[in-house]
Amino acid sequence: MSSYSDGANNCLEVAHCRRKVGLWDTKDRGLGHLEFTLEQWQWFVDTAKRS
Repeated sequence: MSSYSDGANNCLEVAHCRRKVGLWDTKDRGLGHLEFTLEQWQWFVDTAKRS
């Protein structure tokens, strides 16, 4: 369990690989993953910070 999941056991894993960012569910990796460009990921992070 992630120390950031607040005990809810709901975790996502994020990986930065070259020019992309990958995101997947740590409880069910078989579902696949999402890939974002660095620009898309930065937009997401900036938007999340403002919310």
